[in-house]
Amino acid sequence: MIAGQDVGGDRVVVAYPGPDWNPSAELAAGVLEASDALPWLSPEPLEDVEPADAEGRENTRRALTYPERGYEDELTSTYLGQVADVNRDVRLFNSVLFGDADPFRPAVLRMESFHWRDREDLAGVVRSLVSDSIDEHLGDVRIIPGEPVTLASSTGTTGIVVANDLEDETVHVILSVYSENSERLSVGGYTRSFEIAPGAKTTVYIPLTARINGRTELQASLQNEAGEPISAQATVIPVNATGLGTQALLISGIGLLILVAALAPRAVRKWLRGQAARAARADSTGDTGQDAGGNAATR
Repeated sequence: MIAGQDVGGDRVVVAYPGPDWNPSAELAAGVLEASDALPWLSPEPLEDVEPADAEGRENTRRALTYPERGYEDELTSTYLGQVADVNRDVRLFNSVLFGDADPFRPAVLRMESFHWRDREDLAGVVRSLVSDSIDEHLGDVRIIPGEPVTLASSTGTTGIVVANDLEDETVHVILSVYSENSERLSVGGYTRSFEIAPGAKTTVYIPLTARINGRTELQASLQNEAGEPISAQATVIPVNATGLGTQALLISGIGLLILVAALAPRAVRKWLRGQAARAARADSTGDTGQDAGGNAATR
């Protein structure tokens, strides 16, 4: 850039490193010391540098002109639309990562390169590979399917295991669990939002309450903070409630005992009255009976 400028006179050039350059104090001092020894460079303190007057400045910049042939070399709208689809998947994946991690950013930038203008077939292969890799990484944040749940009573608790199989990224997810039929089976309060370290698993315990015996299903899914599911398919957890029959028998037995307790005194009183009546009839027959000769018997 210096060689392309007007060499008719001296000028001040301000050079500075990129914002991510973070040298040690020794290295920075060495760079400044080496610049002092260059024969074609005369260092100046930055506070002494002032821009030239407007009249003395060069006017070498021109407006950008886009050549007509440039439109023919552009990436097609079809391909850019496919890249936009990949970008949406990348955004969904990044939404569950902890912090500002964006591991697929370099791949997206490469897909948007003009290098693919006359290589669309190869560009499609690259795009498919990136898209498949994103889907695979999203699948690494998952609910591990468990065994069907059996409730031996009207209430119970089941554990749902959530795994983060990513090797380098911590994830922050929201677990959503709801009953297919809330009239038969309801879900209580549980920990919805949590973080999982790389390669770790966590178990979330879900309280359940059954109102009717039979089979019901729980639908479980992982979402980002915006409530978007990170998997197209929810995990189905069958729940079979069997304990309500035992409770019904217990309730019926208690009711029968109450009924027996209420009716037993009446039955006893009735039996006592019957016994007393038979005894009275027996006494009456003994007082007025006759002997074998037809004469009245007396005591």
